[in-house]
This record gives sequence, structure tokens and C-alpha cells, in this order.
Amino acid sequence: MSNSRTGVPVEAPRYLEGRLHWYGCDLHETAGLYETPAHVGCTEAVRDSLEAFRTPFRSAGLPAEVRYSVKTNPLPAFLEALRLQGTGFEVCSNHELDLVNRMGIRGEKIVATGLRDGFSFAVRAGEIGVEMLTVATEGQLQTIVRENGELPDRFPLALTICPELLRGRWDLTLNTGAKGAATGFRPGSALLEEAMSAIAAHRKLELVGLHMHIGSGIRSAAPYRKGIKALERIISTAAQFGQSIRIVDIGGGYGLKSAPVLGAWKIVSSLLGPGGAPSAAPSADSILADVTQALADSFARLKRQGICPEKVIAEPGRIVSGPCQLLLLTVVDVIDRGQGSRFLLCDGGSMAISPMLMTEGHRVLSVIEPDGDLLRYRVLGNMPTSLDRVSASALLPMMHPGDRIAVLDTGAYFISMNNTFSGPRPPVIWIENGQARLARRRETDAEVFSRDLEPGSTTGKESSP
Repeated sequence: MSNSRTGVPVEAPRYLEGRLHWYGCDLHETAGLYETPAHVGCTEAVRDSLEAFRTPFRSAGLPAEVRYSVKTNPLPAFLEALRLQGTGFEVCSNHELDLVNRMGIRGEKIVATGLRDGFSFAVRAGEIGVEMLTVATEGQLQTIVRENGELPDRFPLALTICPELLRGRWDLTLNTGAKGAATGFRPGSALLEEAMSAIAAHRKLELVGLHMHIGSGIRSAAPYRKGIKALERIISTAAQFGQSIRIVDIGGGYGLKSAPVLGAWKIVSSLLGPGGAPSAAPSADSILADVTQALADSFARLKRQGICPEKVIAEPGRIVSGPCQLLLLTVVDVIDRGQGSRFLLCDGGSMAISPMLMTEGHRVLSVIEPDGDLLRYRVLGNMPTSLDRVSASALLPMMHPGDRIAVLDTGAYFISMNNTFSGPRPPVIWIENGQARLARRRETDAEVFSRDLEPGSTTGKESSP
């Protein structure tokens, strides 16, 4: 995870006295104390990962600010660690907006996205005084124009742009910015010009920014460069409507080298057989260096025209939070079919922990230091299906039931996509200054069933678990 261009690297787990440690914490001891499965996050990892992301923007001389994508990891302990580093947040629901508001995040550090919860989301955003609300469809804008009565004067809006990028048949990363995507105003389209005109003519609304979000787990800087060029052209168009774009929001979607998103064919083949190690994505530093250079060049051209925005916003998700969390599991069974076909069944997999284990390639380490040859295992959860995957190919020492493993880089979408498919959700352990504490306790069976109503009930009375 180390690189030189993106600042301080996140510390990789390492063996000390035969046990796996992470930022001074003994993971073997932690697994025994809190039991597994268990998520483990770390304050110092958040600090280092955020600094690594910020450094290329700073080096390029860009007036950039981070608005972390809350949906990627909404754990309060994680968000608090970001807040202490001066980060803002991007939210897309009333739930997320209330979460960051309860944490004391000022409105000007919040970007609200879309109208998933309808106009009430815009009203709540206006009450809190968010930096801006992004709208991605003609219908969303019409809703705001039509039902604007509860909004404050000069309500700040940004238009989401779809640069209509071309993607390969098996590419799962370029989605929201691809040609044919459902949302986003198209550059040069009549709808975009009509949207700008509608905002300019409305006494309560103000177009303050342009926004794009082109996908998730993107492995190249090229799509960002094309998107940035599209935003630059639209800034010139906005000036023709008398609108000055103050904010350019380039969204998130940056891939993580150490846990790359797998292509569709790779996912299918890994479910059908043991598969090989996933191909590594390009390093984050090379992608961000190219992205920030493209931004710097664009800002220089706009400055010469006298229409340069005041700042850049980036909405990172997995690239920041991915390395800040790992998953501890215990081996339940070991199966050796001969001819190198070996399986580990563990107490958690993609069906119960997160479907991201099916779509990403994660490194797996033993929490006890290997002292012999490494063997190749296909690591699964304990559900009777090949979909309950942890890793299609992991090099580990000879394993036995009761041994524990650590699945690295699980800080993106593992908390937000936790489910109760086979039982209560795992706890979250938080490391700070080398000490582990409980950040979220393990869910109980009673809590899982607590919202169920008594059979045949017509009163709406909840059952007592």
C-alpha cells in the first residue's frame, strides 16, 4: 500500500513475535477477545489514508477539499476519525444527512446528492445549510423548481454531468458516467441548457457547481481526464448564461490497487473454480497524479478566460476507507480434495458479511506467522453455496479448524452492506494508539427479530423478542 506520490502510506499488518499486528494492536489477541467474525478499523489508518489521498491535489496546487462518500462506510467511529482531520462529507439520504448533522458537521462541509428521499431531502439540506445539492435528472430539477416554497433564498445547486464515456463489455467500473447511463445531464444537450436557464431564471436557486460521478473502482485516469474536459466546456457554456461556476466536483470512484474490482468474467470464473490471483489495478498514486494534473491544466485554461472556479471537491470512498479496515474470520473446516484442490470454510463470507467479497480481490493473511511452505486455498464462508466466497485464491500456511485469518482492505461497503442473511451482524473493533475497543457491538438474535410483528397481528404491535 505504500507509494511516494500520495503521501503517508497506510501501514500494512506485520508479524511481531509470531502474531499479526496492525498499528500496534495484536490481531490474534483481538480475535480471541471479541470473537469472530469481526470488523477492525483504525484511527491512525484513517489519518494516513486521507493524507495519501490529499497529497497529489496539494502538490498540483489545486484548491481542493474532500467530501467523503458516507454511503461507503457510515460507521460513526470512522466518520469521526475523518472529521478530526478536517474532512467534509457527501450524503445521499435523510438518514446520512441526519447522521453527519448529529456528529456536529457544519452545513458548509456537506454536499447533498440527488433526491432519493424526495423533496424532503432538499428541505432538510436547506435547513442545515449544505454547501450544495447536486441534481442528476430533469425530474429532480423540476421537483425543486415546482416545490421550492420551503427552500431558503439562493439555494445552492450543482448539476451532475454524464460525460458519456465508452466502456468495455466486461467493465463493471464505468457505470454512472458511461454512454447510455440513466442519470446525468449530457454535455451540449438541450436539456443541459434548459436546466441552466431554469436555474438562472429562478429567484431562489443558484447554480454554484458542476458535478460528475463516473463509476466505482475505476482503474485508469483516462475516464477522469475526459470527464474533466467535459466539465471545462460546460463552465464556458454556463458563463454564456451569466452563471459563474464556483465549484467543480469530480466525484469519487477511484479504484484501490490492493483490492481491485474484478471484471464480470473474472467474477464468474472465480465462482466456478479456484481461479487465480486477481490482476492488480494501477497504483492510486499514478491515477491521482494524472487526474490532478488534468485538473490543474483545466484550471489554468479557465483562469486565462477569467472564469476559473474557486475550488475542487473530491468525493472519495473506497480509496480512502478501503485500507482502514480489515475482517477477522475463524476457520471452521479444512477440505483437501487432492491435486492441490484445498478449501477453507470460515465463519463468515460474502453472503453474510458483504457481497463485495464476490466482486473484489482481497488479500488474506494468517494471524499466526507462517513457519513453513505456503499452500493455495479457496476460502469460503460456511453457507452451502459457492457464492459465499472470501477469496478465490489465497496463499496461507497449513491451516486447521480454529485458526484465524485476516481479510485486508475491507473498509469500503462492508459496513454499509452488512446483512442478516445467516444471523446477526458482526461487531466493529476500533484501534487507536495501539489499543482496541468496541465501536459497534455484535448484533443479537433478539435485535434481528425485534421489528417482526406477532403472527396475525392487525394492531401494529411489535412482538417481544
